[in-house]
Amino acid sequence: NSSSGIVDIYPLSSMQQLMFNHYGKNKGEIGVYHSQVCYKIITDLFDKKAFIAALNRLVKRHTCFNIGVNLAIHSNQQFIREETIFTIDENDLSCMDKASQGLFITTYMTNDKLQPFNVNDQHQPLFRFALFYLDDNTFQFFIALHHAIEDGWGIVEFLKDLFDTYAHIKNGIYCDVPRLPNVHKLFIEYEHSCADSQKHRTFWLNY
Repeated sequence: NSSSGIVDIYPLSSMQQLMFNHYGKNKGEIGVYHSQVCYKIITDLFDKKAFIAALNRLVKRHTCFNIGVNLAIHSNQQFIREETIFTIDENDLSCMDKASQGLFITTYMTNDKLQPFNVNDQHQPLFRFALFYLDDNTFQFFIALHHAIEDGWGIVEFLKDLFDTYAHIKNGIYCDVPRLPNVHKLFIEYEHSCADSQKHRTFWLNY
């Protein structure tokens, strides 16, 4: 209910169930559905406060970043939070040479994969962010997330949205960023209706 910060509950998709299942079974193996991307960005007069403000707004805007699960109790449900509390790990590497910076980031990413996401508390995020400041005009933006909440195409759209919002905030332009429609929920409803359809079952059994 809303008093707990949860605004919606609905089933996992079949693909999400598969990913969470394999994630739980392969705890001893590094990187099973634990996605990582790290973008090197060169920009004039980088505004750290504006970037972090944009990131906070976009997490609220994109439903996928507000998905939580509690698989120990609700093995087939996902919870949508009204707001997600998260941190941004900032690392100033500007005093290091390039080789040392590269080693630091590589080690950081390796260690991140050794820390599984909490899939037994619906209030915990299934993503992590980090910033690595290399010099006055260069930084790297690191995203780690559970693949069950996002795919590669979604990240592209998120980044486009993020940098558009960053540019507006940096330039003092008001931008409204309401939460996007939850199209994934609609997909899951359609998936379940197909699974329950005798017509669909008959088609695939005879395919």
